[in-house]
Amino acid sequence: MSAGVHSKTDVLSWSLGAHYGWVEGESESSYGLGVQYDVARGLSANLGLNHARAGTDSAGIRPTDTRDTRAVFSLRYSF
Repeated sequence: MSAGVHSKTDVLSWSLGAHYGWVEGESESSYGLGVQYDVARGLSANLGLNHARAGTDSAGIRPTDTRDTRAVFSLRYSF
């Protein structure tokens, strides 16, 4: 199950998304929060915070135990 929401007010946009599910009988979840600031026409500064948690053992091959939180910053220009 996944859900998300996005909103924009003047030069500031934000988004929030979440995912929860099951793979091979093990739960997985992820969450994301993003903020975008419009600097000038076509140029934006973006900040995102992402968290993922998963624990899977796919048929006994390569067990995965992920608990990861990352912050990401970017500048974007588009026209």
